[in-house]
Amino acid sequence: MAEITLPQGDVLTWPHAVLADMLAVTEQDIPALIEAAREQRERIENEGIGDFPDDPESLLEFAKAWEGAANAYDDGDIPAEDADWRVEKDYPISALLAHMNGTREGWAEWFRTENQWAREDGRNGYVDLLLERIEEEVVLLELDGGRVDVWDGWHRVGAAITKGDLTVRAVVGSPKPELKLSMG
Repeated sequence: MAEITLPQGDVLTWPHAVLADMLAVTEQDIPALIEAAREQRERIENEGIGDFPDDPESLLEFAKAWEGAANAYDDGDIPAEDADWRVEKDYPISALLAHMNGTREGWAEWFRTENQWAREDGRNGYVDLLLERIEEEVVLLELDGGRVDVWDGWHRVGAAITKGDLTVRAVVGSPKPELKLSMG
């Protein structure tokens, strides 16, 4: 049995067969994946990932590191400097469902496929994200019309949605008010 801790503090216990099916691995792989996840969690705890200042300058620098990875400036994205950035400890998952066909099932299927590809590439996959509470923030950009772009954290979002989490920790950018006026 594998235990999965949800952000609300609830612990789910899943049979290895269910987890193996979800991750597209064999049941025999699960104990090693759980151990790798525990090792990664310890490494993250020791390095203090997820604990960073929430002052505007630090958040802007953090966001800048990811804007290129997010295909910034495509489809209406804006440069990181043109957004005001904030930390949200409980960003609603519902705002992110529009990706992956707009459903939890679409996200779960995408996550399963991503995990399978990672395993085929010789990586551990993303089982750690299903087994542990996701602490590291995702980077999001909110745009007009309710659109939210994921700049960093696709796998964390996919795992959170797959597990049934209702929120994720996020660094969130919104266009600066003066930019909104010039766009409108």
